[in-house]
Amino acid sequence: MHSVWRRAGTFGWVVIPTSVGYTKKGLAIFGRGIAKEANQRFPDLAVDYGEVCCKYRELTPVTVMRLRAHGGATNVVLLPVQSYNERAPHLSWREPATVKRVSRSLQELKALLPAAQDRPMVYIGDVGCSNGLRVGDVREMISATFDGDARIVHIKGLR
Repeated sequence: MHSVWRRAGTFGWVVIPTSVGYTKKGLAIFGRGIAKEANQRFPDLAVDYGEVCCKYRELTPVTVMRLRAHGGATNVVLLPVQSYNERAPHLSWREPATVKRVSRSLQELKALLPAAQDRPMVYIGDVGCSNGLRVGDVREMISATFDGDARIVHIKGLR
């Protein structure tokens, strides 16, 4: 397991890059990296986020969930990086990440931060890089979006 979970503790937010697809049973699909770790760590995540994806499909928003596991709680930010496959939602995980989708999701995350009363630290990796985006492009988008916000902890190499 990645140390981001320990670093975030009870109050930090861990950003999980996601597809917006779901299985025939309505479960969200978490393929690899930190998304797979989150799915293993939080047994209800696939059900809870699957409901969001089924409802919103291509318009699935950035979603913050407080999840409990292993005697503690963690806040996760489910950040869509891939498009929705209308004909085969269960194959949406195969869609490449896009600059447009990641940019939109980063803007949504930025808009959520002022409403967060406890001013959480947000741990974000190189979102979308495991699905086709160039690391340099993603890092530039993160930097431009959050422009020195001290709450954003960019963990380079976390995917």
